[in-house]
Amino acid sequence: MREYKNYINGKFVDGKGAFAAIDPATGRPAAWVHEADATVVDLAVDSARGSFDASWRTMPVDDRCAVMRSVADMIECRSDDLVDAEVADTGQPERRIRDFDIVTAAEYFRDCAQEIVSERDAASVSRGAGRTRDSHYSVRRPLGVIGMDVPWSLPLLSLVWRLAPALASGNAVVAKPSEETPGTATVMAEIVESAGVPPGVFNVVHGFGLGSAAEILSAHPKLDGALFSPAIDKKTNSRVNRFSSESGGNNAAIVFSDVNLESTAESIARSVFFNTGQHDLCIGTVFVERPIYAEMCELLVARAHQLSSGSPTSSHSDFGPAISRAQQDRVLQSHVRAERSGAIRLTSAESWSVPREFSDGFWVEPTIWALPNESVQGTQQPIFGPSATILPFDNDDEVIERANRTVVGLAASVWTADLTRGHRVAQKMDSEIVWLNSWFARHPRPTSHRTTMQGPRQTTLRQALDIYTDTTNIVAAKHN
Repeated sequence: MREYKNYINGKFVDGKGAFAAIDPATGRPAAWVHEADATVVDLAVDSARGSFDASWRTMPVDDRCAVMRSVADMIECRSDDLVDAEVADTGQPERRIRDFDIVTAAEYFRDCAQEIVSERDAASVSRGAGRTRDSHYSVRRPLGVIGMDVPWSLPLLSLVWRLAPALASGNAVVAKPSEETPGTATVMAEIVESAGVPPGVFNVVHGFGLGSAAEILSAHPKLDGALFSPAIDKKTNSRVNRFSSESGGNNAAIVFSDVNLESTAESIARSVFFNTGQHDLCIGTVFVERPIYAEMCELLVARAHQLSSGSPTSSHSDFGPAISRAQQDRVLQSHVRAERSGAIRLTSAESWSVPREFSDGFWVEPTIWALPNESVQGTQQPIFGPSATILPFDNDDEVIERANRTVVGLAASVWTADLTRGHRVAQKMDSEIVWLNSWFARHPRPTSHRTTMQGPRQTTLRQALDIYTDTTNIVAAKHN
């Protein structure tokens, strides 16, 4: 069985004890994970501080960016190791991880390197007006040592979206991956160092949340920046730069009757069932214009029935389990509440099966719901699972008002062949991101506050880099 130790200053370090990481596809232990205590966390932070001061912060931009590109190359070279760890951590289909997660992770490291070089090359001195002709320019500096916890949803990408801009900006990092998904971060630590990042610049400590490694790390007095979940964020040292990592809510999609039904249904199904619905951008409520409502329901149900579960390594598998027994229970309990409140399940349980060897895994049936009326609330709260509610609508103003009354989170999508209508509706949505005729497109324009870090899906690449830097604006008057 795999063994994941803490990774500090280029070496694997034991913890105070070990806990089992469970393979969600089988429900059986997949790895032993060493839990970090305060002593181990101290070692990791001191290692990060020493490497940051000794080499990383002063490395020339061209050299640092060359290392970032080397990390991207190593992600591709060691893609088999990353895929193996991610499959064991999440139970998600290997095909999707290889084709989407790995490709996106490598691309993002290259993007961060290019952005840093481009900013350096574009730097110029602006001249002020008037007799003094003051010179204005800015100097960016890394914050220092950043502590971060990494959620279990898309563990490789969740790590990369935080780590790449932090390293590109010249910071050192101590990361605490979720106890549910410890493997990917451990492999990434080896990759980062083998690519030329100095030992100690990136460290990994394992453990749990409150009362364990995440809380210990978040409160560490030697951190300069901290990116933690809201529960842990309350414990963060008040003197450091804090970045919140809020989760999404019940994201809405609006589908007008002029769309191509087949292709739109395929995209909507992906937005609902991607990563088993376990992502804060997944769609939970779909509003469909009445003329195509019945047909869209049939198409979405058909796509739910076509999803194949089982071995993540099978080329036929395109659907994974819930991340844990607790998450499985939460989703199934939400289904019970929905049925008791009057929601109508459109998908059929008879169409869903799991191979016998995976029967102890944390599987949840892909589910489509209809509501007799919107007073039924059972399916409209955030579930973080593979289900969505389909509702009809009759006109633009009505659906905008109804969509904005749902528990809208980070994202929404609007689907129509009339782009004028699409832009008008999108601009009235109470959501931080609205995709028009797409979903999960990269680098949308952000509306978040500067100190909110959600990853590049919610911030531009430039803003992601800004989060990890301090800026000094220098105004120099001409000497008389």
